[in-house]
Amino acid sequence: MAYDEKFYKMYLKYLAEKTVRENHDRMFDLFFKLTQSAFLKVMDLGCGLGEYETYGRYDDYAGVDLNNTGRVKNFVKADYHDKDFDKLLPFRPTA
Repeated sequence: MAYDEKFYKMYLKYLAEKTVRENHDRMFDLFFKLTQSAFLKVMDLGCGLGEYETYGRYDDYAGVDLNNTGRVKNFVKADYHDKDFDKLLPFRPTA
């Protein structure tokens, strides 16, 4: 299946399912607790819809993926299997 607009619409429906939403929210709560330090720069590999961008406390966030959903403000199109993908990031990540 292609990661296109149709896929992400289907994925949004999946994320709205009660159990899935509860599991994701548990992870986002944990992320929020782990990002209490100042000066964190977060790199989200395989960011998809960029949900982690809206959670946590950090100074900067970059979503890295091959497919741009248009929802991630600081999106970097890259294959993180490529050993040099970090050169495309706008900052050096700390988390």
